[in-house]
Amino acid sequence: LLGLGTMAGHSELTAMRAAGISVRRILAAIFKTGLVLMAVVVALGEWVAPVVQEHAQIRRAELQHGQVLLRSRYGFWARDGQAFVNIRSILPGSVLRDIHIYEFNDRRELELVTHAAEATFVDDRWVLKDLRQTQVTPTAVASRQLEEASWDSLLNPSLLRAGVVDPGLLSAWTLHQYLQFMRENGLDVPAYEVAFWAKVVAPLATLVMLFLGVPFV
Repeated sequence: LLGLGTMAGHSELTAMRAAGISVRRILAAIFKTGLVLMAVVVALGEWVAPVVQEHAQIRRAELQHGQVLLRSRYGFWARDGQAFVNIRSILPGSVLRDIHIYEFNDRRELELVTHAAEATFVDDRWVLKDLRQTQVTPTAVASRQLEEASWDSLLNPSLLRAGVVDPGLLSAWTLHQYLQFMRENGLDVPAYEVAFWAKVVAPLATLVMLFLGVPFV
């Protein structure tokens, strides 16, 4: 609108039409420019903004709580006293999925390995569900299974929540993966579905807005 409005204000569009340039050619030029700008915006929204936003949230939480949370291709890693924690998925509402806890003694020897399918923060404490623990001693290795157990962890839920980026700032591909995971586990999070379809429709909406802007000029 600004570009065409300026051209119309200087009678450039009138000169172009008088020179035999059709409205279709003018529209084509507008859409070419719009497609370039749209590609830039999509690239920023898909690859730049999600990474920067997630890094900013985690860094802010680390400075606030004095704990470090690292992300790798295998999920999130954090140190919890003498233990190292690997969390594969952090969901909204302080819900953790697929947690591995490796506990060491003062001699840096592995003593206990715990795997839990899920962890939730209830009444100022973490509750692990569907556990499998492996006790490691110098002479033997023993395993046991538990349905539920408390987890005395120093990990602050606010720090872990920082790993959950606002759905609107996630890439469309990441949102698609989240939705698949949630459907497989019987979860319903409308915010992620709305954000996904908004990402998909946004480029088309941009082109429609360009098209509707032309009659105003």
